[in-house]
Amino acid sequence: MLKKKRVVLAVHGGAGIILRSALTSEMEAAYRSALQDALTAGYAVLTRNRDDATKNTRDQDDVAIDAVEAAVRCLEDCPLFNAGKGSVLAHD
Repeated sequence: MLKKKRVVLAVHGGAGIILRSALTSEMEAAYRSALQDALTAGYAVLTRNRDDATKNTRDQDDVAIDAVEAAVRCLEDCPLFNAGKGSVLAHD
């Protein structure tokens, strides 16, 4: 029997500066929730496809890329982060 591989996914909310003194508990909860949503989306892809990707390395690479794309898509869709829809360049 094959042993299931452990999967790891990490996300970060960018390199901007938010001073703790300016961060309310509500804002911190919103940021943490959005980061958790991104992790959950990516992890769901990894775990859903983990058993199917044991065939070859190429399949494993595809699953990893899909997981990263799912996590990044969540961050890009979130107005809290300076990416995608929430970015400065997208600001009207």
